[in-house]
Amino acid sequence: MFYISILIILLPLITSQSWGQDIPPDPPGLKAASQRVATIPKQLTLDKAEEILLQNNLAIIAARYGVDIARAQRLAASLRPNPTITLGAEQLNLKSVSERPLSDTGMAANPTYTLRFDQVLERGNKRKLRTRAAESKLQAAEAQVLDTIRQQIFQLKQSFYTAVLARENLRVVEENLDTIDKTERLI
Repeated sequence: MFYISILIILLPLITSQSWGQDIPPDPPGLKAASQRVATIPKQLTLDKAEEILLQNNLAIIAARYGVDIARAQRLAASLRPNPTITLGAEQLNLKSVSERPLSDTGMAANPTYTLRFDQVLERGNKRKLRTRAAESKLQAAEAQVLDTIRQQIFQLKQSFYTAVLARENLRVVEENLDTIDKTERLI
């Protein structure tokens, strides 16, 4: 009987929500994206650069995970609340509990055992409204992905055209240098 009383005392601790939960591992796509190295061709075109960007850019990958999170939140919002069972034991004398756990101990305060069952009853279409709000958050997350892609491609195009301009400026400077060298030789 002593073990039963200990179990009654420890049951709320064992069945708490955080019991048995470890730190979740990193999502597999994020780890793979950070470890892989993009193979950049010798002659890089803008289309190929955009393709590499869409596959390997961490901001885009993070925004896509935001959509997955919003989908999970929408699913959770559409569920009914779970019932709750609460067990309690108060004013236990451990010596007498081992002998007679449910009997009168002759003490000023007798042990008290409680069992409680709670169920939230939702009214007023709360679940539908909660689901609709989660759907709006999902649409916002999808729009965030598109906006992140648009911003990253804009920055890529800016950088790409800046590099092309720099290469052409170098070519013009080299031609001017050749022309100056030819002029010096003639003089």
